Formats: sequence, C-alpha cells, structure tokens
Amino acid sequence: MLKGARTNNLKNIDVSMPLNKLTCVIGVSGSGKSSLISKTLYPAIAKKLGRKVDIAGDYDGISGTEGISEIYYVSQKPIGRNSRSTPGTYTGVFESIRDYYAKLDEAKAAKMTKEHFSFNSPKGQCEACKGTGEIAIPMYFMEDLYVSCDKCKGQRYKESVLKIRHKGYSIADLLDLEIGEVKEILNNEPGIYEALDILCRVGLSYLKLGQNANTLSGGEAQRIRLAKEICYGKAEGAIYILDEPTSGLHDDDVDKLYYIIRELISKGATVVVTEHNPRIIRQADYIIELGPEGGENGGFLLKEGFYFK
Repeated sequence: MLKGARTNNLKNIDVSMPLNKLTCVIGVSGSGKSSLISKTLYPAIAKKLGRKVDIAGDYDGISGTEGISEIYYVSQKPIGRNSRSTPGTYTGVFESIRDYYAKLDEAKAAKMTKEHFSFNSPKGQCEACKGTGEIAIPMYFMEDLYVSCDKCKGQRYKESVLKIRHKGYSIADLLDLEIGEVKEILNNEPGIYEALDILCRVGLSYLKLGQNANTLSGGEAQRIRLAKEICYGKAEGAIYILDEPTSGLHDDDVDKLYYIIRELISKGATVVVTEHNPRIIRQADYIIELGPEGGENGGFLLKEGFYFK
C-alpha cells in the first residue's frame, strides 16, 4: 500500500495494489497516472529494494513490499541511438547467434572466433565502413547523408566472414531477415529459438533482426524491452510496470501482449500498467482510476478495487 501520494497533482491519495495480479491504472490524460506509477510507486519500491533512485516522489510511506524481490520499469524510450543498436544486439540473442556461427566447422577451420562475427570488432567488420554498413557523406550545413557501403554492400562484414554459412545464410543475411524468419532457420537451437520466439509472441516477428534502433516506434522499443526482461529477468516475486504498452497496436497484437502478461503472472509476477485500451482494461484483475480531469482538477482517487468481469 502506498500512502499519502502527493507527487505533482496527486491529492494525498492512498492506493493499494494486489500482488500476483494485473492492475490497470486508468484516467484521462493528465489525471496523475504517470505521477502515481513512474514517479512515485516505482522509485518507492526500488528504494525499498536498495536501489539508488534519481526521482523520489512525494508520499508518506509504503508497506507490503516484503514479497517483492525485483522491479522492472518497461518504458517506451529508444533502445539505442545509432545503427549499431538493433533488436538482436539489445536483447542479447545476437550474441548467442555469434557463438553459434563461431562453432560451425567452416569457422573453426578458418580459426575464427566469436569476435569475427561481431560487426563491432575489427576482426570481423568491414574495414571501409567499420561495421555500420553505410558511409557518411558530409553535407556541411545540413545533416550528413548516409549511403550503403560500396565494399560490403551494406552487409557490415569482411568477405571472409560472409563465406561462413548456416543453411546457406551468412550472419549478415540473418541480420537482414525478419525475426520470424530467423526463428525458423535456427529452430534447432533451443536458447536462440526461445529468445526469438518471445520476440514473435510480443508481436514483433515482422522486425528485422538487425534493424536500426532509430527506426523503431516507442511501442516497438517497449515490447523489445519486455521480451528481454522475460528472457533474462525473473518472474516470481517481481513487479513489471508498463507505460501504455498497447499504444499503436493492432487488436491481434494487443491480445498477444495480454497473453504474455498472463504468462508472467502465472509464473508469480505482478504486472501494473497505465492504460487506455479497453481490451486490456476489461481483462484487469484490479482497477485504479484517477481523475476526474487533468492537471489541477486531476489527481483524485475515483475508484479502486477488483474488477468483476
């Protein structure tokens, strides 16, 4: 239970959230959802867990956190700001793929290591573009123009690395394929397959494994973060906080996201979302509604309790 929350426009409210359930925090824009969840609840629990927090909301106290062992805030911030950051590198699955290629007989015969299959390593990256796959053309008074590298044709790697293939695919080929396609190619590699499968199950099978992080929407970045936490984080005793995770999603992808949330809960996690989408709200176990309006006329606790469907 969080007592006396007064961050920004919150009106000294007390709220409780059940563990091992899906809680939806709802209300109009500016009603205090972010103030309550991201600026008060999250740092309050993180502080209880011994973490250093940069933002500490204004509240009287928090209780009932004894059963919480970890907290994850899954935001919509970009996962990277340059072409070296991709869904594959961010989630860590590309590192496993590099390991796999380094163990292929052809790679061993050529005395190649895992480093040779990294476009960030001088051992494997194209010498002309340094592994970016593109060359910058200075435009002086305008932003630089980027064109595909003439030497590697945008493939990032040295020719010797591109000759190493699995089922006819070089590691550069995999980067240029959709995640769903890569999953089928590497379907006999349990660790790799499971990570790619999670990305597909959160509705991201259409993204390319090596897609530039700058081209991802906020919702895509958030789901990549969620997939990473599911793969390498923990569920039992953990709280996952998601900020409007359904923004811009098709109904089918909303349903996929909901099933992932329920899977986390079945494994012992607690999920708290700020949300507008009725498809998710209707499936919530517990509802917290703030309002009635935004700004100074918001921040009041209008409704709190278990949602009976």
